[in-house]
Amino acid sequence: MTLMRLTLDTVHLFEDEEAGSTRMGLYVTVLDNSTGQVAEFRWNRRNGEVEDNFAYPLDGDTEFPSVLLFDIGGVPGGVGRIRVKAYTDNDEQWPSEGHHENFLGEAEVVFDTREPSQLGQVLLGPTTTDNGNTGYAVNGVLEEVPARGLRHVRIVFRDVLVFDDENSDFTHMGLYVRALAPEQGGVEAIDRELLRWNNGGARVFDEALFPLTSGTPGPVTTLTVGGPTRIWVEAYTHDDEALPGPGAYENFLGRAMVTIDPGDAENTMGRHVLGPAQTDQTHNGFLLTMSSELLPPDATPNLEITGVEVTQAIQHFTPPTGGEPPHALAAGKATLVRVYLDSGIDPREGGGTVDGVTGTLSLDGGAFTTPALRPMTARPVAQVDRGDAGHTLNFLIPADRVRPERRGSWYTPRSPAPAATRWR
Repeated sequence: MTLMRLTLDTVHLFEDEEAGSTRMGLYVTVLDNSTGQVAEFRWNRRNGEVEDNFAYPLDGDTEFPSVLLFDIGGVPGGVGRIRVKAYTDNDEQWPSEGHHENFLGEAEVVFDTREPSQLGQVLLGPTTTDNGNTGYAVNGVLEEVPARGLRHVRIVFRDVLVFDDENSDFTHMGLYVRALAPEQGGVEAIDRELLRWNNGGARVFDEALFPLTSGTPGPVTTLTVGGPTRIWVEAYTHDDEALPGPGAYENFLGRAMVTIDPGDAENTMGRHVLGPAQTDQTHNGFLLTMSSELLPPDATPNLEITGVEVTQAIQHFTPPTGGEPPHALAAGKATLVRVYLDSGIDPREGGGTVDGVTGTLSLDGGAFTTPALRPMTARPVAQVDRGDAGHTLNFLIPADRVRPERRGSWYTPRSPAPAATRWR
């Protein structure tokens, strides 16, 4: 299975085949090698009109997000297709194949997930309309998604720059930020409002920068995610409403979106600029600045010995609860002691591992001590492989230290969360 992500950025409309403004329906589908549909995107500019020679952002909405996650099958990947079609109509809100006045053409890109050169920037078009003119072009980014897993992300909302509030005088502005993600990586689906801001009830004006510190519940939030997660912002203005929103507004200032992915922190996390958003009058509306930071697992390591294995010519495993009679060892033979540990961390928390665990083994009441042969990575006990020497903390007792009638020692692992036990 190879999980892919297609981020659709903009559509540049060259010719809509109408004398005046019209409505446009854009349809993007992703197909696997057997032409089965694995993802879909639709866009009609929020039921708004379009014009020739304009570039429109494809930031989508909650129903048709412009970030598509899909698996086209194959081992370890396979061939897929991205297709786009578009139509225009003066009256239909969603011009389509069955209801349109003009067909703006179609385009297709074929890719192979096993060929890195075929991933990255994607350009669909320019297309040719039914009247033989250049129609439109869609651009985006196609990339492989790293493995998912539960992680914690700190998000800080900083400022909003208002370019045009679409009013002739000061007006009120409502800004809303949401996080959206499917169920993934052991985390339930996310549909959560992260920030709501209206400048503390004060009015806003064009070409001004406003801090987001007065937003509710606050400008800093921690989000638990299981994979790629969309951060989505939109804004509205109204002369009289103190908090304009989808249900009460005079002007829509646009929408913008960014995807954060803990599995690809280097490329998707850090400083972000969402926007400039495009208003319902095709002007630059606003842009929002924020930052995202990957936090370490919030679970505290709780190391526990789950067993000790003593190896000479034979092996003997002793569970930590004891109950078994001591096993006789041959004197004068080098002995390997393997100590099995449980990290005590939920495996969803970054894999549940603790790096750099080491320890010492003491014999004869402390008369002889020896360090572990090398540090190890502790992991949840269910992930420990007895056949892998790197999954245990290993100690070597020299032959001259294995003496008759000497039993017992103390073992103390050293790590961010020390633990101790006694074995016989």
